[in-house]
Amino acid sequence: MRGMNNNIVGMQKHRTVEYILCYVIWIVLAGTSIWLLIQGQIYMMGPIRLSSAVPAMVTFINDGSLILIGIVALVVIILLEHYLRVGVEKAKFWPRVARAITLEAILLAIVYIGAPLLIKVLLGA
Repeated sequence: MRGMNNNIVGMQKHRTVEYILCYVIWIVLAGTSIWLLIQGQIYMMGPIRLSSAVPAMVTFINDGSLILIGIVALVVIILLEHYLRVGVEKAKFWPRVARAITLEAILLAIVYIGAPLLIKVLLGA
């Protein structure tokens, strides 16, 4: 009976550590997600500002996109927390962390490599 109690206590400690890691990783990934959304908005607004658009229209697009990006960021952060927390509950935490980090790495590559190349092609530079 004692061995069984020690096993349960050990599993609870392991799960507690995973929950702490879950939220630490979530904070880092949420910050990266917000950074990616802001960078995407900056790259989106670059060509619009360089075009011959009416300044009032550029301001409207910029403000509207910031509101939309804020809503998207909120949804992404909530879904990311749920995804990681359920991973702890189902004992699939580390594969889910790997998937989330891989997705953010791909998005970072798109924002920092793909977007500047697209802008150069569009502007003919």
